[in-house]
Amino acid sequence: MADLLRIFMTIAENDITVGRCYVTELNQVRRVIEIAGGKVTYEEHTPTSTSGVSLGRSTIGIEHFARQVAREVPCEGAKKGSSAGWT
Repeated sequence: MADLLRIFMTIAENDITVGRCYVTELNQVRRVIEIAGGKVTYEEHTPTSTSGVSLGRSTIGIEHFARQVAREVPCEGAKKGSSAGWT
């Protein structure tokens, strides 16, 4: 069953790491803040966010997060001045 789920995930659940950034198919950049109890808390930015402030934090299941993100990206690409201190 795990192999079947892996076919549909772009990122493996065990490859998701606190402090790293991932981009979705909708070009949203998500920085992982915490992983606990099978859930991922992340802060999200989009390229259209001109204020440089995050769009907010969300917590979702790690399997759901893994399905939504396309790949890991450098956190330096996120907007400056966010509450997470991305540079």
